[in-house]
Amino acid sequence: MKRIFWLFLLICSEAYGQASYARQDFYFQNARGQAISGASFYVLTQPANISSLTPLATIYGSSTGSGTANCRGSARTITNPVMTDGFEHACAYATPGLYTVCYVSSQTGTNCYPDQNFFLGGNKRINPSTQYTIPCYSSGDVPIQGCGAVISDNVLSAPSGGFSGNLNGTATGNLPLTGETLTGPLALAGAPTSSLQATTKQYTDKATPLSMMNNGAHGDAIQLRDVVLSNGSTTLSSASASFVSTDAGKSFACVAGLSGYLSISSVTDSHDVVLASAATANESGLQCHYGHDDTVAFQNALQSTGSYPSTLANVFVPPGTYLVHSNTIAVRKGETLIGAGSTLSALVSYDSSNFMVQMGTNASGTSDPGGLVPVVENLYLQAPNASNGIMANANGFTIEHNWLQTNIGIQVQGTDGIVSENTCDQCGVFVIVVGTGTDYTSTHSMLITNNRTYAPKYACFEIQGAYDLIIDDNYCNYPYQFGLYFNNASYTSYRVKITNNQFSSSTSSSYYSPTEQHIYIAAPVYGLQIANNTFARGISADIYNASNVFEGQINDNVFEDSQAPNGSIQIQSSRWTVIGNAFINGNSWAINDVGGVIAAHGNIFSGIFSGGNPSNPRDNAAIHLTTAANAGSVISGNVSADTTYYILGQSGGAVNTTSFGNLSGFSSGDVYDEGNGPFNSCNERTTAPSAVLASTCTANVLALNSGQSWRSGSGTPSGSCTSGSLYTNSAGAASTTLYVCISSAWKAVAIP
Repeated sequence: MKRIFWLFLLICSEAYGQASYARQDFYFQNARGQAISGASFYVLTQPANISSLTPLATIYGSSTGSGTANCRGSARTITNPVMTDGFEHACAYATPGLYTVCYVSSQTGTNCYPDQNFFLGGNKRINPSTQYTIPCYSSGDVPIQGCGAVISDNVLSAPSGGFSGNLNGTATGNLPLTGETLTGPLALAGAPTSSLQATTKQYTDKATPLSMMNNGAHGDAIQLRDVVLSNGSTTLSSASASFVSTDAGKSFACVAGLSGYLSISSVTDSHDVVLASAATANESGLQCHYGHDDTVAFQNALQSTGSYPSTLANVFVPPGTYLVHSNTIAVRKGETLIGAGSTLSALVSYDSSNFMVQMGTNASGTSDPGGLVPVVENLYLQAPNASNGIMANANGFTIEHNWLQTNIGIQVQGTDGIVSENTCDQCGVFVIVVGTGTDYTSTHSMLITNNRTYAPKYACFEIQGAYDLIIDDNYCNYPYQFGLYFNNASYTSYRVKITNNQFSSSTSSSYYSPTEQHIYIAAPVYGLQIANNTFARGISADIYNASNVFEGQINDNVFEDSQAPNGSIQIQSSRWTVIGNAFINGNSWAINDVGGVIAAHGNIFSGIFSGGNPSNPRDNAAIHLTTAANAGSVISGNVSADTTYYILGQSGGAVNTTSFGNLSGFSSGDVYDEGNGPFNSCNERTTAPSAVLASTCTANVLALNSGQSWRSGSGTPSGSCTSGSLYTNSAGAASTTLYVCISSAWKAVAIP
């Protein structure tokens, strides 16, 4: 049988003599301890008709029937029944005496309990002229604990045979109800094992971090999405709101139409309030939050202002939504700010810039001394009006398990930082790493791992002059402009590893720019490795190299469904090694090198030119070399089973390159060369214009001594040679097949 538990609280007041009505508090949970909101509590006079839930008693919102309401509604008579709020709570006042109380909810149906006593607390006797006996249920339900006990002059006396249940036979004599002091220590059997169990102060101090609620925080901010403002008017309206009189004094902040955070001067009704200042524009359907401003509470808990504190804090943020200002909350070195979960404990800022939380400094940005690590985890940071999330400027920090909806999610600088298992939902940029562009002197040793980024409005990651940086095992989904962006051409980065990440672009044009690129390199980098990533559906390019990269390596990646019109990998300059990658269903060249030196080896191509092959043979290839700057490039061991394109296409501008061992399923050949400059090809089918052979081809070279070689070709050898070298003419006759170099000139060897 499902049991629903409801609890009565005695509310004490110093002005007992003024109280005319007694209070009942109702808390309603299901068997799992979950709050049931919207349940109705009927207070009926006796005898009661539980079928029709009549007659209804007159109930009030305060103990005097006037003044300030303590239960929701007015201080005078309030509507019967009362309903539980989102925290499972409802309350009412009535003339002292016995009533039948019925609760009704969609989860439990209707349940009624007769003889429920509304009585005054404090030093007044419950029944001044008589004793009062706790009643037993007459409906056949389970009796209450201590059924039959006698209350007289504020003292509970055990019934005959002792108490039942939690109050057992050992509790004889009198048990004080209020106003007494426990004279001995409270001994518990052990540490608590379930919610709402008692703890000792020592256990609480050691096991539980300081709660924000102990510092005056409220966490009561409420979001509205239908706010209406009129320019010059102080009235704010919302059809979905449920304003109450106690909202006066709270703060209101909106994405537009208000100048900063405005106080609520008064509450007109449940849908209208009067603000301290007038609106600055006409707005409708506006997003806003209102609640207590908890900024100072966070500052006090974390000692955010002033010099480095002597006693550090471990601060817990209970579930709730906390309205705060940006650039004022600082987590000092050695402190931890921890929420109840990345969707439960929310910090909301409507400031138009700055960071909501700073780490390793005070609120003014002054760095803390020492090497202790600040930690921020399990929070939800929301910035509807373009505030930034977390700024970490420390030698050692940890940022993990947070959910961010901010402009810049996280900006890191300093050393030895970990950014792990965070989620950035439609941020501007998820993580920016900021250094000075100098090796061994600034931002370094960062690990950014296991994070999720969804639809950033600009980029998942941005790097400005850092070194020894690892970006590993992250999801970068639907970046509008860049997946990863090396920014600031004045700053050089060193030893950056981009590994095991998933980069993907959306199929919906509302989620990408036509120039979207998964990795865009617009600043110098030494020692860049891009390895074991998956690139899916890059719009303009998967990797675009617009600046110098020294010792760059692209290896063991998968490039799928590239939409790029000018190449999945586009190399404008630099030196690259491109090894062991798979290119699947691309729209253009797999590698388009228009200005750099590459060594491309062991790559696999499938479905290149899925949108149609280029008409010019030199362009109809998976790897495209086009300029004299490609001199020194080596293309080897690459494979494609496709039958419509070459592995390598080389235009007349690309000279002094080498290719060998490439294999294509294309019947026209493995590589294509226009034949306008030196080009070495080995163990592959080379195609050139009919009038121009690759005359400098040194294919099938067998190295001998002192520069001697044995090479082959179709036709008579030409050019100078080293004495003792051999040449085999595949088109030769008996006396023109084998040539020997004598005194730097080729001589045919007659074979009978």
